[in-house]
Amino acid sequence: MTAPDRSSHAPAVAGGAAPAGPAAPGGGTVPVFRRGEWYDSLDSAPLPGGGGWRLSLVPRALIAADARRSRAAPGPPPDHAQRLRIVRRALDLFDQGTLPIGSLGDQDAAGFRAAMASVAGLPEPLTEQWITLLRDSLPAGTPPPGPPATRTLVSLPANTFTCLVSVLDAVLTSETVWIRPSRREPLSAVRMVAALLAAGWPADRLACYSTVPELLPTLITLTDRQIIYGGDGIAAQLPELPTLTLHGPGRGCALVPADHDPQAAADWLTPLVAGNSGRFCKNVRTVLCAGDPAPVARALGARLDAIGIQPPDSAHPQAAIPDPVMAPRIAELAHRLIQPADEVVTTRPLLHRHGPLVFLAPTLIRLADPGTPDAPHPLVGRELPFPFAAVLRAGPALADAVQQRSLFVHTMPGGPSPDQGVDA
Repeated sequence: MTAPDRSSHAPAVAGGAAPAGPAAPGGGTVPVFRRGEWYDSLDSAPLPGGGGWRLSLVPRALIAADARRSRAAPGPPPDHAQRLRIVRRALDLFDQGTLPIGSLGDQDAAGFRAAMASVAGLPEPLTEQWITLLRDSLPAGTPPPGPPATRTLVSLPANTFTCLVSVLDAVLTSETVWIRPSRREPLSAVRMVAALLAAGWPADRLACYSTVPELLPTLITLTDRQIIYGGDGIAAQLPELPTLTLHGPGRGCALVPADHDPQAAADWLTPLVAGNSGRFCKNVRTVLCAGDPAPVARALGARLDAIGIQPPDSAHPQAAIPDPVMAPRIAELAHRLIQPADEVVTTRPLLHRHGPLVFLAPTLIRLADPGTPDAPHPLVGRELPFPFAAVLRAGPALADAVQQRSLFVHTMPGGPSPDQGVDA
């Protein structure tokens, strides 16, 4: 007799119902959602931070079995008007609702914010900012052209939960949605799953699979459309498919003309560098100056030094690095990339400790030698998970090369357009 495929995935609660009582704020095992129920896995991995959180992992065999089964999902999917209502209601519940999440129990709004602080290092003001951004990014209400995708995969990043907008877009445009949460921050994904279910999205048209990285190609082959977030390492592993959309490194850069007031330039640059705790792909990593970069560097460095870390800054709240091993490694990498002749313009130490919390302070480096278009300085375009930028003088050739590698090119009002270059 063949053993049932749930042998390593016990339902979180019989019949899929959530246990009574609030979700524990101090940790627990983050479940997966498959076949219309929450499950805890015997295979799990610890999450960053000291909160005692673990993440259930799904093996390849169960994903393949679910794919075969879900092709025959009963009943028609919701129409577009119903989907819009579901998405809008889900956003309200994600923000303020009390939601059952399997064995974690009922998670209220305060519990979600506490979990974000524990696992992702997010201060509450930053969580609130991102919920607002998620609402503002809600896809338009116009029905998409053509038939919906049969099954869409959304593989999420760890840096921000605002990328959940891709899940909402998939709900509007797909018959079935599979979500692969980040292994470092899965809690926002499972809360969105719970919100969608509570808002009326059919349980048999939704799955949330936490997996080891090696199973991402399997998820891709079992889906009809794929939305993947990740860095260079993920991008190098992905096949070239017309159905796959990759949201990779942004390598944001900013162009500062020679005749601009450095104080005005610094005012403009500060939110581009430090906003959203430097975790967005559109954050500026490289400041390209047509003239002498020193005045802009001094003005911007002073503003970055003035950003409060604890308590959170009112304009630019900064996130902690929840993994106590990762923070020193990131700091060590940054120091390795700084060349002997470069100037560290900001004055605070890179590692910034407040009790048990470890932060990486906003940092600005003025490059002595920016390199060439073919061999730029190693900090040009480098993305680190906190506000960290390089400022340099760039001629037309180097400026053009940096812009070609950037997905986000920011220009000052009244400055040159990206295709003109900073010296044009």
